[in-house]
Amino acid sequence: GAGGLRVQWAAVGGATGYRVRVSTDGFAWSEPIPVSGTSFDLPALGHGSVRYARVAAGNAGGFGPESTPVGGCVAASGQAPLLLVDGFDRRDRFVKELEKGIDPPAVEGV
Repeated sequence: GAGGLRVQWAAVGGATGYRVRVSTDGFAWSEPIPVSGTSFDLPALGHGSVRYARVAAGNAGGFGPESTPVGGCVAASGQAPLLLVDGFDRRDRFVKELEKGIDPPAVEGV
């Protein structure tokens, strides 16, 4: 929204809560912030402010690994058209290469 960023994610089956960590540079991260739903707002950010976030799902057994960091920048219009994930731009949660019919790279034996 205008003057802020919203981080949203799909619900994880069996999760009873989530933790969000935020960064201004993608390297130094905040302490985990507990979240009960599937979105987290970063309000009151100035035009051009950049923030990164990563999310972990949890239940009675603890929290799982954190997501890949995503980054966003507050646009002058109040709604940025792109999301940065691992340095690649996206307009939504779908990878652009898949939309073009190109298979994503696979990593095996790791």
